[in-house]
Amino acid sequence: MNEISRNHRFDVGNVHIVALSDGQVSISRKLLFPDTPEAIWDKYKDRFPGSFNENGFLINLGVFLIKSSTRTILVDTGLGPHSTWPTLWPNSEGARKGPAELMDDMKAKGIGVEEIDAVFLTHLHGDHVGWNLTKDADRWNPTFPKAQYLVHRSDWEAFTNPKFLDPVRREAAERNYLPLQELGVLQLIEDNYEVAVGLTAIHSPGHTPGHMSMLI
Repeated sequence: MNEISRNHRFDVGNVHIVALSDGQVSISRKLLFPDTPEAIWDKYKDRFPGSFNENGFLINLGVFLIKSSTRTILVDTGLGPHSTWPTLWPNSEGARKGPAELMDDMKAKGIGVEEIDAVFLTHLHGDHVGWNLTKDADRWNPTFPKAQYLVHRSDWEAFTNPKFLDPVRREAAERNYLPLQELGVLQLIEDNYEVAVGLTAIHSPGHTPGHMSMLI
Protein backbone atom coordinates (compact mmCIF):
# COMPACT_ATOMS: atom_id res chain seq x y z
CA MET A 1 0.00 0.00 0.00
CA ASN A 2 1.30 3.44 -0.85
CA GLU A 3 1.10 6.73 1.03
CA ILE A 4 -2.36 7.60 -0.36
CA SER A 5 -3.96 4.86 1.70
CA ARG A 6 -2.99 6.60 4.97
CA ASN A 7 -5.77 9.12 4.46
CA HIS A 8 -8.27 6.25 4.64
CA ARG A 9 -6.61 4.04 7.23
CA PHE A 10 -7.44 3.19 10.81
CA ASP A 11 -5.20 1.03 12.96
CA VAL A 12 -6.31 -1.27 15.79
CA GLY A 13 -3.10 -2.45 17.37
CA ASN A 14 -1.21 -4.30 14.66
CA VAL A 15 -4.29 -4.58 12.43
CA HIS A 16 -4.54 -2.03 9.62
CA ILE A 17 -7.93 -1.16 8.08
CA VAL A 18 -8.29 0.70 4.78
CA ALA A 19 -11.66 2.05 3.68
CA LEU A 20 -12.50 1.41 0.02
CA SER A 21 -15.55 2.20 -2.07
CA ASP A 22 -17.36 0.74 -5.05
CA GLY A 23 -19.13 4.05 -5.64
CA GLN A 24 -22.36 5.57 -4.41
CA VAL A 25 -26.01 4.95 -5.18
CA SER A 26 -29.29 6.57 -4.24
CA ILE A 27 -32.07 4.72 -2.44
CA SER A 28 -35.53 6.23 -2.71
CA ARG A 29 -36.80 7.60 0.59
CA LYS A 30 -40.32 6.59 -0.39
CA LEU A 31 -39.14 3.02 -0.90
CA LEU A 32 -37.78 2.77 2.63
CA PHE A 33 -40.32 5.04 4.36
CA PRO A 34 -43.44 5.09 2.14
CA ASP A 35 -45.67 6.80 4.72
CA THR A 36 -43.22 9.54 5.77
CA PRO A 37 -43.85 13.02 4.26
CA GLU A 38 -40.83 14.44 2.42
CA ALA A 39 -40.89 17.56 4.63
CA ILE A 40 -39.89 15.44 7.64
CA TRP A 41 -36.40 15.04 6.15
CA ASP A 42 -35.71 18.76 5.69
CA LYS A 43 -34.04 19.31 9.09
CA TYR A 44 -31.71 16.37 8.50
CA LYS A 45 -30.50 17.49 5.08
CA ASP A 46 -28.41 20.29 6.61
CA ARG A 47 -27.26 18.10 9.48
CA PHE A 48 -25.92 15.42 7.12
CA PRO A 49 -24.72 17.28 4.00
CA GLY A 50 -23.98 15.01 1.09
CA SER A 51 -26.24 12.22 2.36
CA PHE A 52 -29.39 13.45 0.63
CA ASN A 53 -30.27 14.26 -2.96
CA GLU A 54 -33.52 14.66 -4.87
CA ASN A 55 -33.64 10.92 -5.57
CA GLY A 56 -33.22 9.75 -2.00
CA PHE A 57 -30.50 8.76 0.43
CA LEU A 58 -27.01 8.73 -1.03
CA ILE A 59 -25.37 5.48 0.08
CA ASN A 60 -21.70 4.52 -0.10
CA LEU A 61 -20.97 0.98 -1.28
CA GLY A 62 -18.32 0.35 1.34
CA VAL A 63 -15.58 -2.25 1.16
CA PHE A 64 -12.71 -2.68 3.63
CA LEU A 65 -9.22 -4.05 3.45
CA ILE A 66 -8.01 -5.57 6.72
CA LYS A 67 -4.32 -6.37 6.99
CA SER A 68 -3.09 -8.39 9.94
CA SER A 69 0.33 -9.89 10.64
CA THR A 70 -0.70 -13.07 8.80
CA ARG A 71 -3.40 -12.25 6.24
CA THR A 72 -4.70 -9.55 3.92
CA ILE A 73 -8.49 -9.70 3.86
CA LEU A 74 -11.03 -7.91 1.68
CA VAL A 75 -14.39 -7.45 3.40
CA ASP A 76 -17.15 -7.60 0.75
CA THR A 77 -16.72 -6.76 -2.93
CA GLY A 78 -19.37 -4.14 -3.68
CA LEU A 79 -21.91 -3.98 -6.48
CA GLY A 80 -19.45 -4.91 -9.21
CA PRO A 81 -19.39 -4.10 -12.91
CA HIS A 82 -22.40 -6.17 -13.94
CA SER A 83 -25.23 -5.44 -11.52
CA THR A 84 -27.53 -2.47 -11.88
CA TRP A 85 -28.80 -0.71 -8.79
CA PRO A 86 -32.40 -0.26 -10.01
CA THR A 87 -32.65 -4.05 -10.26
CA LEU A 88 -31.82 -4.33 -6.57
CA TRP A 89 -33.87 -1.33 -5.50
CA PRO A 90 -36.72 -0.44 -7.89
CA ASN A 91 -37.48 3.27 -8.27
CA SER A 92 -33.96 4.19 -7.14
CA GLU A 93 -31.32 5.81 -9.25
CA GLY A 94 -27.66 4.85 -9.53
CA ALA A 95 -25.02 7.49 -8.93
CA ARG A 96 -21.88 5.49 -9.68
CA LYS A 97 -19.17 7.23 -11.65
CA GLY A 98 -18.02 4.26 -13.68
CA PRO A 99 -18.03 0.47 -14.00
CA ALA A 100 -14.71 -0.15 -12.21
CA GLU A 101 -15.13 1.90 -9.04
CA LEU A 102 -13.63 -0.60 -6.58
CA MET A 103 -10.79 -1.59 -8.88
CA ASP A 104 -9.98 2.07 -9.47
CA ASP A 105 -10.05 2.84 -5.74
CA MET A 106 -7.78 -0.09 -4.94
CA LYS A 107 -5.33 1.00 -7.62
CA ALA A 108 -5.36 4.59 -6.36
CA LYS A 109 -4.51 3.34 -2.86
CA GLY A 110 -1.75 1.04 -4.08
CA ILE A 111 -3.56 -2.24 -3.43
CA GLY A 112 -3.23 -5.07 -5.95
CA VAL A 113 -5.71 -7.89 -6.38
CA GLU A 114 -2.87 -10.39 -5.86
CA GLU A 115 -2.30 -9.09 -2.32
CA ILE A 116 -5.67 -10.39 -1.13
CA ASP A 117 -5.51 -13.89 0.37
CA ALA A 118 -9.03 -13.95 1.84
CA VAL A 119 -12.32 -12.40 0.78
CA PHE A 120 -14.66 -12.20 3.78
CA LEU A 121 -18.27 -11.91 2.56
CA THR A 122 -20.49 -10.58 5.32
CA HIS A 123 -23.50 -11.87 3.35
CA LEU A 124 -24.55 -12.66 -0.21
CA HIS A 125 -26.73 -9.71 -1.18
CA GLY A 126 -25.91 -8.34 -4.63
CA ASP A 127 -24.27 -5.12 -3.45
CA HIS A 128 -21.71 -7.10 -1.42
CA VAL A 129 -20.55 -9.73 -3.93
CA GLY A 130 -20.24 -7.90 -7.24
CA TRP A 131 -16.46 -8.10 -7.73
CA ASN A 132 -16.05 -11.72 -6.62
CA LEU A 133 -15.57 -12.90 -10.20
CA THR A 134 -14.25 -11.56 -13.48
CA LYS A 135 -15.07 -13.08 -16.85
CA ASP A 136 -12.25 -14.06 -19.21
CA ALA A 137 -13.71 -15.12 -22.57
CA ASP A 138 -16.45 -17.59 -21.51
CA ARG A 139 -14.97 -18.52 -18.15
CA TRP A 140 -15.46 -16.94 -14.75
CA ASN A 141 -12.30 -16.52 -12.68
CA PRO A 142 -11.76 -15.22 -9.14
CA THR A 143 -11.04 -11.49 -9.30
CA PHE A 144 -8.67 -12.05 -6.38
CA PRO A 145 -6.73 -15.07 -7.65
CA LYS A 146 -4.86 -15.94 -4.44
CA ALA A 147 -7.86 -15.62 -2.11
CA GLN A 148 -10.16 -18.05 -0.37
CA TYR A 149 -13.72 -16.70 -0.27
CA LEU A 150 -15.25 -17.07 3.20
CA VAL A 151 -19.04 -17.45 3.37
CA HIS A 152 -21.21 -18.61 6.23
CA ARG A 153 -22.79 -21.97 5.50
CA SER A 154 -26.30 -20.71 6.37
CA ASP A 155 -26.09 -17.96 3.77
CA TRP A 156 -24.70 -20.30 1.12
CA GLU A 157 -27.53 -22.77 1.71
CA ALA A 158 -30.16 -20.01 1.63
CA PHE A 159 -28.81 -18.27 -1.47
CA THR A 160 -28.29 -21.49 -3.45
CA ASN A 161 -31.66 -22.99 -2.57
CA PRO A 162 -33.58 -23.76 -5.82
CA LYS A 163 -36.67 -22.12 -4.30
CA PHE A 164 -34.70 -18.87 -3.91
CA LEU A 165 -33.07 -18.94 -7.34
CA ASP A 166 -35.80 -17.68 -9.64
CA PRO A 167 -34.57 -16.78 -13.17
CA VAL A 168 -33.50 -13.24 -12.26
CA ARG A 169 -31.71 -14.26 -9.08
CA ARG A 170 -30.06 -17.24 -10.77
CA GLU A 171 -28.59 -15.02 -13.48
CA ALA A 172 -27.05 -12.76 -10.84
CA ALA A 173 -25.88 -15.72 -8.74
CA GLU A 174 -24.14 -17.32 -11.69
CA ARG A 175 -21.95 -14.27 -12.20
CA ASN A 176 -21.49 -13.27 -8.57
CA TYR A 177 -21.03 -16.33 -6.36
CA LEU A 178 -22.16 -19.74 -7.68
CA PRO A 179 -18.90 -20.42 -9.62
CA LEU A 180 -16.82 -19.96 -6.44
CA GLN A 181 -17.52 -23.53 -5.38
CA GLU A 182 -16.54 -25.23 -8.63
CA LEU A 183 -13.47 -23.00 -8.88
CA GLY A 184 -12.32 -24.43 -5.55
CA VAL A 185 -11.98 -21.07 -3.79
CA LEU A 186 -15.08 -21.24 -1.57
CA GLN A 187 -14.68 -21.88 2.15
CA LEU A 188 -17.88 -22.32 4.15
CA ILE A 189 -17.56 -21.38 7.80
CA GLU A 190 -19.84 -21.67 10.81
CA ASP A 191 -20.34 -20.05 14.22
CA ASN A 192 -17.26 -18.13 15.38
CA TYR A 193 -14.27 -18.65 13.14
CA GLU A 194 -10.72 -17.34 13.51
CA VAL A 195 -9.90 -15.79 10.15
CA ALA A 196 -6.44 -14.71 11.29
CA VAL A 197 -4.62 -13.84 14.49
CA GLY A 198 -6.75 -11.18 16.17
CA LEU A 199 -9.60 -11.46 13.63
CA THR A 200 -12.70 -13.52 14.38
CA ALA A 201 -15.73 -13.97 12.14
CA ILE A 202 -18.91 -13.88 14.23
CA HIS A 203 -22.27 -15.21 13.08
CA SER A 204 -24.71 -12.27 13.35
CA PRO A 205 -27.91 -13.44 11.61
CA GLY A 206 -30.93 -11.25 10.97
CA HIS A 207 -30.23 -9.29 7.82
CA THR A 208 -29.62 -12.69 6.19
CA PRO A 209 -29.50 -16.17 7.76
CA GLY A 210 -25.71 -16.34 7.58
CA HIS A 211 -24.78 -12.70 8.03
CA MET A 212 -21.37 -12.29 9.66
CA SER A 213 -19.46 -9.55 11.48
CA MET A 214 -15.72 -9.25 12.04
CA LEU A 215 -14.36 -8.88 15.57
CA ILE A 216 -10.97 -7.21 15.66
